[in-house]
Amino acid sequence: MRTKVLITIAAVGLFVVFVPGVLPPIQHGAVAAELRNDPALSGLDLSPADPEGKISRDAALEVVSREFGDMFDVSQADAYLVTVTDPATMRGATPIDTRALWLIRFTNLAIPAPAPITADGSSALARPYATGYVYVDAVTGEWLLTRLEN
Repeated sequence: MRTKVLITIAAVGLFVVFVPGVLPPIQHGAVAAELRNDPALSGLDLSPADPEGKISRDAALEVVSREFGDMFDVSQADAYLVTVTDPATMRGATPIDTRALWLIRFTNLAIPAPAPITADGSSALARPYATGYVYVDAVTGEWLLTRLEN
């Protein structure tokens, strides 16, 4: 019966099953490898976060929907519960330092990017932002920041 339940859960897209205090080993390795290989996140120290006392993935996606409306399609999001140390990124006057958060990644975006002005006064061609990262505090559910990359 357990196998059938896990197959059913996987078929509807709920891949992560958390046991309090334990991360499934496959999820741990897959998340770490995928995020560590993302060049836009190269300066971050990422590790899987303990889900105990954290908001759910669905609650984090609701924060994104509330903050951004239809700018991001949350049904297409990759969401990772991680502990992040990102000394180069500030939230107000405070760096993101060893903070549990939902790192929500959106790919295949086409958000216009600002274009630099060339020496002759014309606009240079700018590539649109293709990837967005939304940081949601995993304890409070507060939207922290959004990064766009092209």
